[in-house]
Amino acid sequence: MIPVTRRQDNGPKRATHGSLSEALVTEARKRGVNVSRACEDGLASEVRRERSKRWQEDNAAGFEAQNTYVERNGVPLAVVSSNGSPPARPLPSQYGTSARLTG
Repeated sequence: MIPVTRRQDNGPKRATHGSLSEALVTEARKRGVNVSRACEDGLASEVRRERSKRWQEDNAAGFEAQNTYVERNGVPLAVVSSNGSPPARPLPSQYGTSARLTG
C-alpha cells in the first residue's frame, strides 16, 4: 500500500528565517531544487514523524493491554480461519475440553 500524504499548504504562508549550509543550497539550486519547497516538505515529514511517535507513546498502555489480552485469550475471532472454517487446533482452555473443535 502506498502511503498517502496530505500537504499542509492550504493556508497562508509565513516568512521564516533559517540558516542552511551554503554548499547544500548552492548544489540544490544547481540541480533545480526548490529550496523553500524542500524545506517545507522536510518540516512536514518531521512533524508527521513526531505526531506518530507521540501517538504511540500516548497509546502505549492500550497496546500493552491488547498484547496481554492476546497472550491470555488468543487472537479475537481466531475460531474462524480466513476460509470460514474452524481451526484445526483446540480453543483456549477457558472453554473447557468439551468445546474442542474437530476437523
